[in-house]
Amino acid sequence: MAIPHPAMTLSRRNFLRTAALATLAFPAVVRARNLNSQIQIAAVGVDGKGYSDIDECASHAKARFVGLCDIDTERFAKIDKRHPGITHYADWREMLDKEAKNLDTANVSVPDHMHAPMAMSAMLEGLHVYCQKPLTHDVYEARALTKYAKKRGLA
Repeated sequence: MAIPHPAMTLSRRNFLRTAALATLAFPAVVRARNLNSQIQIAAVGVDGKGYSDIDECASHAKARFVGLCDIDTERFAKIDKRHPGITHYADWREMLDKEAKNLDTANVSVPDHMHAPMAMSAMLEGLHVYCQKPLTHDVYEARALTKYAKKRGLA
C-alpha cells in the first residue's frame, strides 16, 4: 500500500476552499467569458453556513456579490460588517427577478426543504448553482435538477 505524500493529503478546509474556488471559476469557463472579469454571485441565506460560504467566496479576487437574500432581515447586520454595500432582499424570487440578468451563479444555504426549489428557480434563470447538502429530498427532485442542468449546460 502506498503512503500518500504529505502535499497530496487534503484537509476539509483545503477541500472546501478548492471547491469554492472551482465553483467560482466554472461559470466563466462554461460561458467562455473573459476570465479577467468578475463572477457575479447571489446568495440565499446569510447566516450560519451561508455566512461562511459568502465569506469564503468573497475572499476570491474575481468574485462579486450582487445580491444577498434572507427572510430574517436582522441577519444582514452581521454580514454587512464584513461585506458592506451588497443589495438585500427578503424574498429570493424577487432577487432572481431583479438580478438574474446580472448574475452568473447562485449560492443556496437555507433550510434543507428549500434547496431544490431555490436551485431549480436559479437554473431556470440560466444560473449555475452552488447548494448545500442535501441538494434534494427525493429521487424525483434530484432527477429533475440533473436533467435540467444537463439540458441547459449548467453546473
